[in-house]
Amino acid sequence: MAAFNPDKQIDICRNEFDCWFGNYPILTQVDTLYRADTAEVWLTAQIDNLMAFYKDKTKLSDVQVDELSAIIYQNYGFLRISELMFFFWSFKAGKYEKFYKAIDPSQIMDSLNKFVNETRVQAYIEQDQIINKEYKNARKPYLISEEEYLANKRQGAKSVFRKGADATTKTEEEVSLVLTEETYDSALALVNNRYNYPEDILSSFCEAWKKAHKVSPAEYIRLYNNK
Repeated sequence: MAAFNPDKQIDICRNEFDCWFGNYPILTQVDTLYRADTAEVWLTAQIDNLMAFYKDKTKLSDVQVDELSAIIYQNYGFLRISELMFFFWSFKAGKYEKFYKAIDPSQIMDSLNKFVNETRVQAYIEQDQIINKEYKNARKPYLISEEEYLANKRQGAKSVFRKGADATTKTEEEVSLVLTEETYDSALALVNNRYNYPEDILSSFCEAWKKAHKVSPAEYIRLYNNK
């Protein structure tokens, strides 16, 4: 775990994207990878480092630090350790609650809650929008115009490809669907939960993905593999 000591925050947090989506273990995996209680000991070191940063403030007691570490572990064990390092780094940067005379554990927890439910969610939404934009750009050259589509619809045709492209007949679910490697990869990311989304966020992203692409991620993978 030396690679994730508090003094490595500067190096790791330089790459915000990697903090969110990089190949780092989630907190609850740490004890499995190392030994029991490693995760809470690691959290204690991060909290101690935060207190050292605010050296003129009244510090938390050892009991408070241990309890705070346990609370974070139990409530936010799904976070990557890189995300937690980014949180503590952002806290130092003044992006969340500010301490006054003393370091207050409730302010740390309030800030972490905001980090998870606002900052983190926004990062995942923006990444999903990038993936969707790549998908839309990839399929543009192959789609017929609106006028052609309406004309084909009146004639009972279901192909949405331009002349010269692969004009195969589609089912209703596959109308306007262009199978691309980029979109296939984004479907795989959701089905395999590549980015370790919490279950509620994963479910909402899958629903949004299905709405945007007309089929579920799993169905898209099936279609792509059978093309």
